[in-house]
Amino acid sequence: MEKDVYQKIIDEVSKKLAGEILSKEKNLAQRAMTIDRDIADILKDVGSKTCKQVIEETRDEIVKKNAGKD
Repeated sequence: MEKDVYQKIIDEVSKKLAGEILSKEKNLAQRAMTIDRDIADILKDVGSKTCKQVIEETRDEIVKKNAGKD
């Protein structure tokens, strides 16, 4: 998988997530050493949901393709 292909969406998601964190989180200066863990957890959730959608849509395409063979 070529990551360069997805650089635009990575940049967009990063900017949006940073904006949300900066506008909603308190005490960021005190949490500077641990905020990376919170962000990693959020990105893990994003990755899981993205993976689920890709797998489900791929499955649906295969089922639809195979349904036409009957």
